[in-house]
Amino acid sequence: MRGVTLTLDGLEALRLVDAEGFEQEAAARFMGISRPTLSRLLAEARELVARALASGWAIRIEGGNTLFTEEPLPEIGDGLRRRRRGGR
Repeated sequence: MRGVTLTLDGLEALRLVDAEGFEQEAAARFMGISRPTLSRLLAEARELVARALASGWAIRIEGGNTLFTEEPLPEIGDGLRRRRRGGR
């Protein structure tokens, strides 16, 4: 099956901004990267995912050794703001 490869950084950018509703500045701070770098990662990840969905391709997620934890996302009191989402 044909597919695209999404990096772990791209996945994290998508998750924070699109799934969790963080503003880009806050998501960049959370990831420890600059706002322009987050913006670039986000644009690349969105393009890859859109291409895969439109073409019926697989999405592989790669990026090296990573430790996943069950730690919750920081709340507003930690200096990270989430966007308000209409209708939710």
